[in-house]
Amino acid sequence: EVHALRQYCMSTTNRRTFSILCIRASLDDVGLLPSDAGKELGATRQTVDTMITEMSDAGYINVIRLENNHRTIFASEKLTVVYIKYAASLADLSQDLDLAGINAARRYAKEVCQVT
Repeated sequence: EVHALRQYCMSTTNRRTFSILCIRASLDDVGLLPSDAGKELGATRQTVDTMITEMSDAGYINVIRLENNHRTIFASEKLTVVYIKYAASLADLSQDLDLAGINAARRYAKEVCQVT
């Protein structure tokens, strides 16, 4: 199940970005409108509708109809949990590799080089 989700999200830039937009909408508790997703992605309505159908059918998102018949989208719990686990693993890896220390050293080296 997680493998299929990862494969879907990594298959195209639009799918990956759309997934993150849905997760952000859920974490912020503000639904994502398809029109806003299209603007963010620079994608056609048909492309967004296709991703909505694919992700809804797979159980990755929940689509809710508002009173004005507009759709709003939230990531499913499944998608949100997988993303949070991924983000936590990435943070742990970053800490293990001391990427913050490496970046601090790079900034310091740039400053020193600019001064001389």
